[in-house]
Amino acid sequence: MTFLAVLLLGACAVPVLYFSMRGTGAMLAIFSLEFAGYYAAPVLMLHRVQIGDFPARDLPPQTVFKALELSLASFILTCLGYYLIPKSSTLIPRIKCAWSNPGIIRMAAVAMCGTGMAASYALLLLRGASGPSQFVAVPAELLMYGVALLFTLQLMHRLNPLYLIALWGIFIPARMALGLAAGETAAVLSVGLTLLLLYCELRGRMWWSAMIIGAFSVIVLRPLMTPFRTLTRGSGVESDAGAAERLIVFGRIARGATEGRYGDFDHLEQFAARRLCVICTFADVVRQTPRIVPYWNGATYYPILLKPIPRLLWPDKPLDISGQDFGHRYGYLDRSNYETSYNLPQTVELYANFGTIGVLIGSLLFGFLYRFIELMFFHPNSGIGAVAIGAVALTNLLAIESGISLAIGGLILAMIAVFPVALVVDLTDLWSESRRWISAA
Repeated sequence: MTFLAVLLLGACAVPVLYFSMRGTGAMLAIFSLEFAGYYAAPVLMLHRVQIGDFPARDLPPQTVFKALELSLASFILTCLGYYLIPKSSTLIPRIKCAWSNPGIIRMAAVAMCGTGMAASYALLLLRGASGPSQFVAVPAELLMYGVALLFTLQLMHRLNPLYLIALWGIFIPARMALGLAAGETAAVLSVGLTLLLLYCELRGRMWWSAMIIGAFSVIVLRPLMTPFRTLTRGSGVESDAGAAERLIVFGRIARGATEGRYGDFDHLEQFAARRLCVICTFADVVRQTPRIVPYWNGATYYPILLKPIPRLLWPDKPLDISGQDFGHRYGYLDRSNYETSYNLPQTVELYANFGTIGVLIGSLLFGFLYRFIELMFFHPNSGIGAVAIGAVALTNLLAIESGISLAIGGLILAMIAVFPVALVVDLTDLWSESRRWISAA
């Protein structure tokens, strides 16, 4: 079992090394690091490979071994699908947003950040109100696009000090703080993932310092989120707290962790490893499917068909609750618990629906999808706008610890939010360019 985990870890290192040497394949390199963190590293970190917390139950070695075998096959086929699409393919549409006026781009980015911050705060206040929150979620996505635009300008050395201070002193901390107040670890970490992806794509090398900080943040955040969510969600004593009060609560929990209230570092590390252990969930799903739990036969994928339909046109559109369904179906959530969602990772989802053949074919298709989207937005003529849009789009796809319908839903939501804004910036940029030529004439 340990040997297979090390073999998977070594396989995940190959795309990273290739990117470090050749400067191409950034998307696959970052995917490989994520895959290693969810499927290989926990087996090597955990004292005992278990599923659940209270009480945890040991997983039979043979099921862990099978899950590792399937994970290795899944990773290899994803890489194969990625490289089967040549970089020079003429069948892929190339998105271009070659905005030429840095001043307009900076103003548009700041406007996006301001709108997104206001909408994100409103979304936090509307938590639990599914109807109104759906409409606020669209403009809330603009915050990440504004950050991506400003960071792209920074990497191109076209961001003056005032905007640089706004980016790192206001917008990035605000996005992280709002995600933290909502108890959403993914919302916090997605900021770092977007910046990492932009850096790797534009600079052609890995941003190792950011990777180390990100890995440490995951180890710290994962254990602290459990008591934080217990206090601030459902019937928790701080469930009515506002955004600022929630951050204070998190600060108290973090201080308690430094004082050893939740155990020593080894205990926190083991807790974080269990939270990251997708391979643990995978092994238990392999154990139960189909002997105890029948295959879903694609049931978790049907919400993808409904994602393009705006809730404005269909107010009663069914909610995507695959995380809750998965948790109840496999016994990870109490039958009376309808507030908590249990992550349904994409490779696990493939097996739960179609078994081994689903993992093999689905992983190959994921590789196609990653390469297709990457080449759409990152090419020599993409321009600053397309680069920023592509980074946020790929970050949604890199949420491999969640179901594919949620990832696709996030991608669609992001596209709905940004394309009208991109059109306005395009028109403003063209107007500015025409005025410049008229003045020159």
